[in-house]
Amino acid sequence: IWNLKPGWGSRPDMHVENAHDDDITGLKFSSDGQMLLSRSMDGTLK
Repeated sequence: IWNLKPGWGSRPDMHVENAHDDDITGLKFSSDGQMLLSRSMDGTLK
C-alpha cells in the first residue's frame, strides 16, 4: 500500500474503505503473509 520511492512522501497509493478513525498503534502480518491486522486508538482491530 505504501510507496517508499524518494519524493513520494508517506501517503498510501490507494484508498482504504472503512479505515480506522484514529491513529494506528500496531500491525501484524499473518504467518503466511496474506493478511494484515491493524489495531487503532479508536478501539478497533481491522
